[in-house]
Amino acid sequence: MMAKGRYFDGHAARGRPVDLTLGTSTLAISDSDTGRVIVAWPFADLRALPGGVKDGMFTLARMKEAARVECSDAALLRDLRRQVRGLTRGPARRRGAGRVALWAGAAVGALALMIFGLVPRLAERLTVLIDPQVEIAMGDQVRVRLGDISPMLLDDRARACVDPAGQKALDRMVARISRNLDLPYPLRVEVWDANMVNAITLPGGRIIFFNDLIQQSDTVEEVAGVLAHEIGHVAHRDGLRLSLRAAGSAGLLGLIVGDATGGAAAVIAAEQLLNASYTRGAETAADRFAFDLLDGANVDVSAFAGFFEKIGQQAGEPSAIMEHFATHPDLDLRAQQARDHGNTGPIRPVLTPQQWSDLRNICDSTRRL
Repeated sequence: MMAKGRYFDGHAARGRPVDLTLGTSTLAISDSDTGRVIVAWPFADLRALPGGVKDGMFTLARMKEAARVECSDAALLRDLRRQVRGLTRGPARRRGAGRVALWAGAAVGALALMIFGLVPRLAERLTVLIDPQVEIAMGDQVRVRLGDISPMLLDDRARACVDPAGQKALDRMVARISRNLDLPYPLRVEVWDANMVNAITLPGGRIIFFNDLIQQSDTVEEVAGVLAHEIGHVAHRDGLRLSLRAAGSAGLLGLIVGDATGGAAAVIAAEQLLNASYTRGAETAADRFAFDLLDGANVDVSAFAGFFEKIGQQAGEPSAIMEHFATHPDLDLRAQQARDHGNTGPIRPVLTPQQWSDLRNICDSTRRL
């Protein structure tokens, strides 16, 4: 069939009248005055320009060429659609979009590989290479940053609990649990007055208890079990490892979104530490470390088992004890492991009743972080 159209060669601004002839595999474009064939476009290279049919007019072009032809013959368009698959959806644009989608998918895949594969491996390597004094400085900086962003992560800005009698009781418990323990840096344990039932380990031997954990514990032995567990994370340098992983992932994202100051890395690292998203293996290792530590300090290991059981019973309640621990699986198994370990020697109270009372009142006096 033949139809009338207007041809633009991509150089001259004005088009010229042409005849369009639909063959078996090509669209022939001929000068209307002379009948001379100007060009023949194979169907495989033919595309409809974006915009579709407007006022009965459609525009055809050949891939990678500036020339185009305009036509308003509905019959020609109908026959072209039958013979050229996807003509009016723009094959060239689809191919370009496909390339973009392919590259975007590859980029996302590469980023995921770095975040979930390379960054964790790099964090493992760096953890054993970082000097303990450097780790102490890192922990100090993370503590400062955590205090700065606590209004975003907690209900309000956290405050350090500094009641003298309570601090003395806390120091006594730490000394009792960690005696004869060989760590690359001293333990620095403190309590923050914040609306969170949690305890976290920062790089460099820093452990932070949130007061709600102490208030919702029935006995000091339960708190001692949590302390021993966090000391296990200190001994295994899990806080440093998690910080490196979180900061490394945030750093990669920062390169993409333009976070030149590293603020996102600091926030994400602090938030990850607050949530203490350790691996199952790290949690299991910290539990075993805690069982041995409690046993060696003549502290009732079964109190920690009861603690796990209570978490399981109260995990669904708003006032659940240690929601942080409740996020970890196999609470019943962990409780059973604590009971199976038991104590190999005599059991002595961690604190006197008065010292336990002092510890529970440690936030009677606070100061700004």
